[in-house]
Amino acid sequence: MRFAAFVGVLLVAVPFDANAQTSPRDRALATELFQRGRDLLAQGRHAEACEALEASQELDPSGGTVLNLALCHELIGRTATAWSEFRAAVSFAKRDQRPDRLSFAEQHLAALEPRLVRLLVRVDAADKDLAVVRNGSPWPRAAWGAPVPIDPGHQVIEARGSAAAPFRTELDLVNEGEMREVRVPALVTPTASAPARGSVAVAAPAKTSPLVYGLGIGAVGATLVGAVAGIRAIQKRQDSDEIGCTAFECSRQAVRVNDDAKTAADVATVAFAVAIAAAGTAIVLAVIAPRSSHAAARGFEAHF
Repeated sequence: MRFAAFVGVLLVAVPFDANAQTSPRDRALATELFQRGRDLLAQGRHAEACEALEASQELDPSGGTVLNLALCHELIGRTATAWSEFRAAVSFAKRDQRPDRLSFAEQHLAALEPRLVRLLVRVDAADKDLAVVRNGSPWPRAAWGAPVPIDPGHQVIEARGSAAAPFRTELDLVNEGEMREVRVPALVTPTASAPARGSVAVAAPAKTSPLVYGLGIGAVGATLVGAVAGIRAIQKRQDSDEIGCTAFECSRQAVRVNDDAKTAADVATVAFAVAIAAAGTAIVLAVIAPRSSHAAARGFEAHF
């Protein structure tokens, strides 16, 4: 109750500080925004009040406005922002010799200190081009290795270096007084087995297996053997007929020549069968090999 009453006095009584660098038009708009922020804050519409007060402070910075803005941000849970603004309010209060504002700001700073959540970012072996980003905003090198107060919520930490694969991690900082550490490892240059995001890796052309060549040569050789044996079978059959075979009987020599013809025909048949099998196997292997290489290359697809 005492706190609420003091806030009410603060909201009504805080005047603007004269700022010679602010134009009369900006000062008038800042005053209007301050009044709107004060009314919204009194109505409990804290988020809207913070927007109005922030706009007023940007137009015409003053100790009174920043004190109200700090209180507003504290009420919506932006503890680190409020803590920073209360520290600014302390400086304004000392400059303007306002002990009431000074006391109010220092009390809130003392209450906020143990509630702050902090983030510590450590960077291993950073190159000179490395940049660290938190929630889309740069995280300065001066803050590396130091626990920095931040507003609670979801955090996205990213690191990017020249010619190196990027780093990204996400975490939630929501508990009062919590401190979390994020370690950014030394970023490495992408290799063929691990391309960087956004790069395009092209698979090398598939090489023909020596087995395919061997089967092809075997198929050609078997075809030649079959062709020679076939020709020999035809010649032997013709010789058998010329020696003395009739429709009813053949001489003993003719029978022997005829048997040679049959043997040659069998050899031709086997040779052609082997040639067909070897050729078919070679074709199948030649067709499958590129597909296998392509399937392996799919692991290198680029992601943008």
